[in-house]
Amino acid sequence: MNDDEPTVNVKYSVFNKLREDQRTTQNRVYELEKELAAAKLTDGSGAAQLLHDAFHEAIKVVQFAVGNLAPETVAGWPYKALFAIADAIEKIPGVDVHVREMPAELRHFAKLCAGYEEYRKQRDANRVVTAATAADFGPKTPEAAVVHAVHTAPSPSAENIAPQPVADEGVPTQTQT
Repeated sequence: MNDDEPTVNVKYSVFNKLREDQRTTQNRVYELEKELAAAKLTDGSGAAQLLHDAFHEAIKVVQFAVGNLAPETVAGWPYKALFAIADAIEKIPGVDVHVREMPAELRHFAKLCAGYEEYRKQRDANRVVTAATAADFGPKTPEAAVVHAVHTAPSPSAENIAPQPVADEGVPTQTQT
């Protein structure tokens, strides 16, 4: 700001009135753009409007996915589709004002996803995979082998258990003479 630039002083009430008029005008422009887009989308069957509405609903899903599915934790992100959606947002008439602001964010997120997918591709190209053998399963220490044997041993059934006489002290049993 230059010192020789003129300064305008206005009352705060006038400033608020100008700001309110600007907001009203912006809202009216948005409504007229929306009506114009709806008029352009009007066809006899209503299919164009249906597709337009479906696109706006799909944007909600895209926003949810971008906000909750981090590319570093989710493999296989369809980042090319994000680029296509960003391009479509810029070309489709009558897109919501808030949606119009999304292409840059979607492209940034898609670049992150592409970077992680490239990293995974390079990482997995150098990965050596060996098939598991029987030695890979089961207990690895003698203590673990004992515990494993106890837990895998067949449990005794009632048929295999013969009743054993209980010897009380001082009471003769049949086997004692």
